[in-house]
Amino acid sequence: MARILVVEDDNDTRTVLGRFLSAAGHEVVPAANGWEALLVLDSTSIDLVLLDVMMPGMDGVTFLQILRQAKKHREMPVVLITALDVDDAQRRTQAFEVWQILPKTERLLDDLTKTVQQIVEGIRSGEMQAGETG
Repeated sequence: MARILVVEDDNDTRTVLGRFLSAAGHEVVPAANGWEALLVLDSTSIDLVLLDVMMPGMDGVTFLQILRQAKKHREMPVVLITALDVDDAQRRTQAFEVWQILPKTERLLDDLTKTVQQIVEGIRSGEMQAGETG
């Protein structure tokens, strides 16, 4: 299906997300922080980034800024996951294009299933535009 870079500093959350996405047929590439994620992007073809907003060292906003400055990754689909209020996350990332912001709630895995499926199908059909995941 898709190769998904999961950027999450919490090991347990990263593991759960990785297992969940793998069980859905996706290839998961884990990264514990923004620095690791940038190294992955330099060496591996990625279809979608699942990005935590709040991380030590390099937070998700800084990662997005660097990602969007790189011509090669300017259009990379990014889904934010956050413990922040969604409005707060939107304010922090408004300068950078993201496809969706998902709160870390009990619905995260359900929301993630729908979002990833829509993005993967949209990319394959060539019809997906940023922010169109409903």
